[in-house]
Amino acid sequence: MISLFILIFTTALGKADGLIVPSVHGPTINLEKTPVYPKKQKYKGPILLDARSQFDYALGHLPGAVSIRWEDYSQTQEPHKGGLDPDFSLLSRKLRYLGINPEKEVIVLGLGERGKGEEGRIAWMLEFMGIKKIKVENLINVPGRKTIEDTARYESVPPWNPKPDYSLRVKKSEVQEIVEKKPTDKIIIDVRDTLAFKKEKSISGAINIPWNQFINAQGEPVKIDKIKDLLSAKKINPDANLIFYSEDGVTSGYVTFTVSQAGLHAQNYDGGYNEWSGDVK
Repeated sequence: MISLFILIFTTALGKADGLIVPSVHGPTINLEKTPVYPKKQKYKGPILLDARSQFDYALGHLPGAVSIRWEDYSQTQEPHKGGLDPDFSLLSRKLRYLGINPEKEVIVLGLGERGKGEEGRIAWMLEFMGIKKIKVENLINVPGRKTIEDTARYESVPPWNPKPDYSLRVKKSEVQEIVEKKPTDKIIIDVRDTLAFKKEKSISGAINIPWNQFINAQGEPVKIDKIKDLLSAKKINPDANLIFYSEDGVTSGYVTFTVSQAGLHAQNYDGGYNEWSGDVK
């Protein structure tokens, strides 16, 4: 119909002006059909979570890896910004849409010391939520070509009830009690870098061990022997309850996951110094 209308109109116009105008044949347009896009491929096996920034993810990632942001599972309002979202049912729903349940194997990818501890924070959250098989890896050490295609999708899993492991987490009120009573079996460790620890305020009685000391030369979490060496250097009993904190619970999440996986008793104060100080930035 469109082509016929153009033909009649242009022919009439040509006759009126004494000109011969060639007919125009445009492409056929079918308005009744919707373009069909290929379905995105679904992957099986371990769930690959890429905890780097979305910008880094877009520049190249492992085929099958999905981008995940620790901020999307955390509180956003000061002074609790950085603390884990208290709605655990919501967290489990977000995780199941990624194909994660307590029995799934999950590998969290990051940048080791070159990053900001995001992969450890995600791994700690998963462990807290009851996920049993978790591993942290430095993306640099993973062989294979990277892709920029966003084709990774995992099948959603049925709803599951989270069973939080509260032995991995500590709240502000509990930290306050430790500061006041000073029990010898509970040690507060500040994992911010030494310069920040010295120049900025810290929780009273905290001992400083920068988080990057819990990363080996390959950019992976250190093992139990190295952890014990770090604690011994600060005269900390490895059998104590080790409570880690950072500015917003991210690098302390990395350390808590590393230490707990090594078999020691570790807790993350995920509210961090940001919550402790109550400063609104």
